Amino acid sequence: MKKLVALVIALAVLVGGWWYASPLMALDGLRDAAQSGDQAELEQRVDFPALRSSVKEQLRGALTAAMESEGDDNPLGAAGAALGLGLVDGIVDTLVTPEWVATTVTEGQRRQAQAEAVQERLPAQETGTAPPRKAEDPAQATQREIEWEIEREGLNSFRVTTQNAVGDTGPTLLFARDGLGWDLVGIEMPAAELIPGG
Repeated sequence: MKKLVALVIALAVLVGGWWYASPLMALDGLRDAAQSGDQAELEQRVDFPALRSSVKEQLRGALTAAMESEGDDNPLGAAGAALGLGLVDGIVDTLVTPEWVATTVTEGQRRQAQAEAVQERLPAQETGTAPPRKAEDPAQATQREIEWEIEREGLNSFRVTTQNAVGDTGPTLLFARDGLGWDLVGIEMPAAELIPGG
């Protein structure tokens, strides 16, 4: 009986240790792969079909909301949003790559890359001209340093919220359990960052 109790306690400790430590290990592994630019490792740690589906859903929602808000007041804007809806799949399939994930994880910066991807596919009169990329000074780089906070959602998922040194929120990373490990399956971001000029 004592051996059984000891075994149960040992199993409970192992499960508790896994529950506590495995999300930290998954996040550290993803960040290390992103910082080193290890595409093979990123592909192992990211469920790209699920991630692309997540981004597509958010982009469609943002474009639909933009189209509805324009309405009759700005038919050209509504038409541009409607056109964008038809291009969502191609935009996201092109945009969401290991390189994009690495940039998102290490810098929390997506607006410029997304804007350029959309503007390559929409008429210039609808999107306008993308602003030139400016050189960044060290102070701006410091402000982009990210703080991470893990929020557990049961045994099968957790999310990681991000914030930079000046308090600006960044992307929220969504993870789902894959066996005893975790895959990145979604990235939540503000709607304004999904639409160029938003």
